[in-house]
Amino acid sequence: VGIVGEQILPIVEILAPEDCFDFKAKYTKGITDYLVPAPLEPEQTRACQQVALRTFHALGCRGVGRVDLRMDLSGDLYVLELNTIPGFTETSLLPMAAASMGIGFPELCHRVMETSQC
Repeated sequence: VGIVGEQILPIVEILAPEDCFDFKAKYTKGITDYLVPAPLEPEQTRACQQVALRTFHALGCRGVGRVDLRMDLSGDLYVLELNTIPGFTETSLLPMAAASMGIGFPELCHRVMETSQC
């Protein structure tokens, strides 16, 4: 779940080959499927986004970040990590999520710069 400023981006679901999101799956374009927005029920989407934003605030973050979560079969959420410097490559999740809501790469860069001011 990407966050830019106080804006929560659409959730990205990762479908890695053989359920293993290793270096190859992460950085080799085309072998991993990304579902944006993730096909979740509306209440699941809200829960993921709320947990992500609460995590972001609880750790004192500002500007930009990405909170990685896992959801078990019963719908319980687990925070894996908070990435304070999410990637900006063609396979990166934050630009992918922003693009899904019509925020192009130049605009995303502009928003990130605006949020990083002291």
